[in-house]
Amino acid sequence: EDSIYSDGYSALLTVIGVNRTTMNSKVKSTSKTEEWYKKRMCPRCGKDFLHLGSLRKHLKFECGLEPQFKCPYCEHRSKQKGNLKQHIQNKHRISIIEIP
Repeated sequence: EDSIYSDGYSALLTVIGVNRTTMNSKVKSTSKTEEWYKKRMCPRCGKDFLHLGSLRKHLKFECGLEPQFKCPYCEHRSKQKGNLKQHIQNKHRISIIEIP
């Protein structure tokens, strides 16, 4: 029985109600999560993305490109039309159906 607790780690896990197998699976799960996030980091600028589709959109329309959509009400510029529409609605309190 002493050999079970010889490392001190197993004893601590037993006291708090966690067995080593459960702990190891959580560590593996954390490693997978870290790997998942790494796959969604822009290789050009390092920006992180929660979804792979967002990274693809960023690479195609944003990364390294100048903003092409200008707000008609201020100096704000945006790289995506949807972001400009959101800016106008939030900052200028104007509802827009379509941006030319």
